[in-house]
Amino acid sequence: MINLRICIISTFYPVIGGVTRHTEELAKRLVEKGYKVWIVTGHGKNNRIRYYGQIPVFDVRCVKSVYESFFINPLNSYHLLLNFLKEKEFDLIHIQHFGFTMLPFLLRNIDIPIISSTHLEPERYLHLNKVINTLWKNVAINIWAKYILEKSSRIIAVGEFYRKTLMEIGLYDPDKVVYIPNGVDSRRFSPGNSLFKTRLGYRYILFVGRLDPVKGLKYLIAAFRVIESRFPKIKLIIVGDGPERNQLKRIATQNVIFTGNVLGNELIDIFRGAEIFVLPSIAEGSPLAVLEAMSCGIPVISTTVGEIPYLLSDGRGILVRPCSVGELVEAITFLLENEDVRRRMGLKSREYIKKHKDWRNILEKIEIVYRNVLNKLQ
Repeated sequence: MINLRICIISTFYPVIGGVTRHTEELAKRLVEKGYKVWIVTGHGKNNRIRYYGQIPVFDVRCVKSVYESFFINPLNSYHLLLNFLKEKEFDLIHIQHFGFTMLPFLLRNIDIPIISSTHLEPERYLHLNKVINTLWKNVAINIWAKYILEKSSRIIAVGEFYRKTLMEIGLYDPDKVVYIPNGVDSRRFSPGNSLFKTRLGYRYILFVGRLDPVKGLKYLIAAFRVIESRFPKIKLIIVGDGPERNQLKRIATQNVIFTGNVLGNELIDIFRGAEIFVLPSIAEGSPLAVLEAMSCGIPVISTTVGEIPYLLSDGRGILVRPCSVGELVEAITFLLENEDVRRRMGLKSREYIKKHKDWRNILEKIEIVYRNVLNKLQ
């Protein structure tokens, strides 16, 4: 079983986000165990093969990207990918990202078993544009994603709330849907000293993620204007990049620092120094950055969307309504003024991650799904 040939279809670097980082961790760990793994993307500038460390990556050319979430591929792309899949003789295809136009055509013409992981955000555009959100739900989810999921032998729900989404589109089958959450390497993302904080010389609030309207950063920046008037020696660190970067910089004060994309040990170092991690998203799936902050023992403030209420229940964080500047101000102020609460919250979060979300346990569960699908076909 270890010699399995796995094709993971997903976004991947240079596109940065939770799905990309999840894919990296999964592929890296499968390779370490002896699996033969390829990552296939649909957002390449050209059709090509490249390597990310030990992991081979096959890029399929993209004609147009929509917010680096949906990628339009040339009409002949599925032929190219079909030939690639036949040549490599894969045992399994694991789809992590649905937003490639080559996928529906490809799935009509292959007989390789498919497993799909759900990272969808059903209400992604609800607070931004109701017309676009209606199209997103009716076309992208109810037609596009539904077709891909129907073709899948198993569906991995990375969050509990995805069960409800699958029920709404008529695809919840307890024999087909398996709950396996996003994972964190709790040995790497752990509490510790922060060189970044030492060099900065200030306390700071932290955000990590794509600079996309759905992340609600304009509300955090508005809240921070109030916070910095109450706590003069504090900064807001925004880690990430995206389409909203220039607009956010225009409304930010000089105490807001934009670092751009940060990965690896440098990102862990930034997490470790934060007083509070804030994710003010309007819509979410199961956000990896929240798990990473919790694993580092950093108290989290986030919104009542997606998987977040499950993650921050039982005193592991503070929930606020989306788009509420007032609630963000109140929650941030409370935590900044109560060090003992921050400490207890961080300890509780860290223990939760080690027990329920560590990658070692997550990988074992994914391997069981792989084995079950293949054994059923024998």
